[in-house]
Amino acid sequence: MKEQVLKIKNEFDLLRGGHLLYLTENVKMYIENAAAYVLSGVEQGDRVIFIDNEKMNGLLYIELQRIMSPAQLTKVHYVNNFDFFFSQGSFHTDMINDYFMKYINPLIEENESCRTWAHIEWGHHSEIERQIIDHERNSGEKVLDLNLLSVCAYDTERLSALVKDKIIHLHETLFYDYGFADGSPKSVINE
Repeated sequence: MKEQVLKIKNEFDLLRGGHLLYLTENVKMYIENAAAYVLSGVEQGDRVIFIDNEKMNGLLYIELQRIMSPAQLTKVHYVNNFDFFFSQGSFHTDMINDYFMKYINPLIEENESCRTWAHIEWGHHSEIERQIIDHERNSGEKVLDLNLLSVCAYDTERLSALVKDKIIHLHETLFYDYGFADGSPKSVINE
């Protein structure tokens, strides 16, 4: 495993719960960081729910095959992010939370620990920015209530300055393609 990926993985190992924001600009680094996050979780006994588009899910699977055993790979569950976020035809926070719980409840009932990674993407929707902020506020509360570790990933270029600023303050930890905002995983609230 590359030194940078191993460094990020070791930092993920330190986290036990929380709502993380990942702002990405580089597909290669995105996949490597996602792989580090998944490997960290599986090595700690977590199931990992990975929510992304089919292309990224496929690229991650290829990367994970290189670094994980077949038994470890069974701990990773892939969900199409379009189906997840737009299951009812629109980006609606309550429906997204219901869909999220559909995946989490069976694990909770079986007393299995899990972590999630969700890449939030959208097409051309005029009201999406307000909905994203509402979603992040609600999902942050849900993550804390369930004591999960959850990454929300966004392509930086798709975010307006206003939305970026607001969602940074709705997450406990911020990281980018090349590492955590302050060099280590810690809170960005009240900075």
